[in-house]
Parts: sequence; C-alpha cells; structure tokens
Amino acid sequence: MYPRLVCSILLIFTFTTCYSQREKYKAAREEGNEIFVITMDSVKHTGSKLKTPATYPPPSIKLDGVKYSITKPTEVLAYQDENEYVVNVPGGTGLSSRFVRGKINLYTYVVNLWLNGHYEMVFRWLLEKERGVYLSATFESMEKVFGDNPAVMAKYNQYFPNIQHKAIYFSSNARKEERVFRDQVLELVELYNK
Repeated sequence: MYPRLVCSILLIFTFTTCYSQREKYKAAREEGNEIFVITMDSVKHTGSKLKTPATYPPPSIKLDGVKYSITKPTEVLAYQDENEYVVNVPGGTGLSSRFVRGKINLYTYVVNLWLNGHYEMVFRWLLEKERGVYLSATFESMEKVFGDNPAVMAKYNQYFPNIQHKAIYFSSNARKEERVFRDQVLELVELYNK
C-alpha cells in the first residue's frame, strides 16, 4: 500500500511540474501565436503547421512541407510552433527554448555532462537583454545584465554574498545545488521583468 501512495504522489508532482513548465514555454512565445520560421537572412516565413522530428537536435524542421536545415548548413535563426519559441544560438549552445519573455528573456538549453561516472542531461540558462546577444547565466554576466536594477542586485547579493562563495558555488556539480541555482536565476529575471 505504501509504495503505491508514494508512486501516486510522485506521479502527480511530476505531471503538475511538467504541465506548469509547458505553460511557461507557451507564455514566452512571441505575441500573436503565429507559427513561423526565421531564416538566417532574417526573413520570417509564416505557416499553419510546423513539424519537428523527435531527435535532439533535429537536423531539420518543416513548415507547411518546406524543409529548413537546423544542422550544417544552418538555415534557421529561430522558429515558433504552438508550444514554444526556439532560437538557434550561434557559438555552440545550439537550440534554446525561451522560458521567460520580458525586458530580459530567459532561455533554456541542454548539455550532456559526465557526472558520477555517467552522462546526465543538465539544463542551463541563457540571458538575452539585448536582442540577439545571448549570455550564459554566469556570475559575471548576471552582474552585467542586472547591474542597472538596484532591487535585483540586492537580491543577487543576498543569494551570492561574496566572490569566494560564488566561485565555489558555481563550480559544484551537485544536482541539488544546480537546481537551486536555476531557481535563483529564474527569480532574479522575473524580479527584473516586473
């Protein structure tokens, strides 16, 4: 009886967490709920149906049957379907989904890290304050991005009180600390966007 109860609680928690995250991605889409692909020449192609393969990263996507390459050679700068807005970030992070839209946009991307003797998928944040300029959520970039907002910087300094602590904190690969860090970055971005 006890294992069933635990499994039921875990299932409900997982479902509600995934559902709320899915809603965050939908809310961060561009205004108007258009379905589109923006090619590298900054031309926006709108359509009614966007197909993305289940592989990550997808080699290509199709908008109303027209194929656009995501991997080499890259044709896609960004795309939006009914669920999310995705940018193809130059410089190695690849596809990143927008999680928060505002004065500062917050994107997520996935990296595979070798942790504890096996690969694990880890989510990372990208910050975009200036259109098209994506910064990994490091302490240096957060100080640069949040620096013009005293309320956010006060909260930032509360979370990360000194440089020595920041270096130790950020170099940790512990899953719990990683999750706490992501939650703190999300809170700082949402505070800035108010």
